[in-house]
Amino acid sequence: MKTLNDLYRKPFAFLANRYEAYQDGRCIGSGDIFSSILSIPQGRNIGFDIQGDVPESMSNHFLLFADFADSDILVDRIQYGRLYNDLRNLDKRIPIVCNLFSNMNCIRFALPNPLRIVEFYGSYGEIQM
Repeated sequence: MKTLNDLYRKPFAFLANRYEAYQDGRCIGSGDIFSSILSIPQGRNIGFDIQGDVPESMSNHFLLFADFADSDILVDRIQYGRLYNDLRNLDKRIPIVCNLFSNMNCIRFALPNPLRIVEFYGSYGEIQM
């Protein structure tokens, strides 16, 4: 079984079968999906590619412009990226934060403008490099 240390700063695949989206504390969308979320560290950033279903007008390919110094292994999650003081000029389709949870069955992205959360549920798989 994978742990947060197995995933930190390493490529991974997350096989999602369900999603939930939230804005202002309420669910704005949910359903079954069939997606693979691939993560590849790229220098001091981390790239994501979502293959398959992509909910809530979210981009399927993006780079979190986050120096790994802005990333942390917290008690219950890894966090890549950060929230910005001003979200108005950010592309609403590109996530600004990614959380990988220690329960190993959820990956969460925060999207700006308006601020909303998209959570994917499923399991981690191996990635072929």
